[in-house]
Amino acid sequence: MESTSKAAVQLEPEAVSDEPRELPEWLNLAAVVLVFVGWFLLDTLSTSIGVIGLDFQFFDMAAIIDQPARLFTGIGSNAGLLTIPFGVLSLAVLAATLAPYVSGSRLARLARIAPLLLMLVCGGILYHETSQDTFTAAQNAGDVTNALVNLANVMARHSVGVAARHIGIGAGAWVAALGALYLAYTGLRR
Repeated sequence: MESTSKAAVQLEPEAVSDEPRELPEWLNLAAVVLVFVGWFLLDTLSTSIGVIGLDFQFFDMAAIIDQPARLFTGIGSNAGLLTIPFGVLSLAVLAATLAPYVSGSRLARLARIAPLLLMLVCGGILYHETSQDTFTAAQNAGDVTNALVNLANVMARHSVGVAARHIGIGAGAWVAALGALYLAYTGLRR
């Protein structure tokens, strides 16, 4: 009779594969919830000048990009024509991240990159809009007019630099970025 002991039994090493480990699906849903909370419930940007404080959610970005001065004056009641469609677009982008549950194609998985892309595009456009010259001279303007316009732009750039110190990134941007980065990671995985 052959006797075997537990010490003598050799365990086979676990097979190493190139396939990435599957992450739990609840993490993807939690990331979608994080993006939703960051975009719609928490403040993305905040402005504080003295005792005046203005807070903006992500769906307000279209109105801010349209007129960056709204960072200091507030959105106002007439900005609904911009914020409502952008809010619907934001919800559609979040819904697109759920596409892998409907379709198993690679393109459906790439839809999880959409929230991060939307945030990056909005940030890039806002940066571009706020860094442009405030004043422009006509094509046929004289030397004096061009000099005055250049002086006004230098002064405006200085005041924008001072004003930029009063604008902060809110918790909503960080929470949404965390969720969007995770979704993008899962969308780019094999």
